Amino acid sequence: MSLNDDVETDHDYDGIKEFDNPLPRWWLGTFALTVLFSLGYWLVFHNLKAESSFEIYANEMDVLQRQLAAAEVDEPKLVALSQDAAIVAEGRGIFESNCATCHGNNAAGTTGPNLTDAYWIHGNTPKELFVTVAAGYPKLGMPAWGLNLGPQRIERVVAFVLSVKNTNLSGRPPQGDLK
Repeated sequence: MSLNDDVETDHDYDGIKEFDNPLPRWWLGTFALTVLFSLGYWLVFHNLKAESSFEIYANEMDVLQRQLAAAEVDEPKLVALSQDAAIVAEGRGIFESNCATCHGNNAAGTTGPNLTDAYWIHGNTPKELFVTVAAGYPKLGMPAWGLNLGPQRIERVVAFVLSVKNTNLSGRPPQGDLK
């Protein structure tokens, strides 16, 4: 008996005979490979917590966004802007309308960190502040404001934050590293 021979069963339904033919070997092999692949996938991505392609993409985009934001920074200009009262006042307005929800109107922190003390999570140099505001830290709750505000308004916000740095207003307890 060859594989192509029909094997009849004892079943007969209204004159229709039922055959019991084995599945083709290529089909069974494909099914077995699918099961093995799914077990491997489950092991790697659900038990070993491998980084998914979406996470890899998000991390690479985060790095690129930070590099692009850092390329736009002119530190001496930011320091000079932080000493200009009109620019600082404009930055305060932008800060109050966008950042005060998390950092409070006086930057002493509510749900976000206190920006008036000497402890900083992501660095307190003008360049680091600019990159933090522009690119954000979405995984930690800090949104990226680069597209919403644009470089000029970010400079104003950074000028305001630099002007209140080390004023030590009472607010949230220190977070981050002493800088």
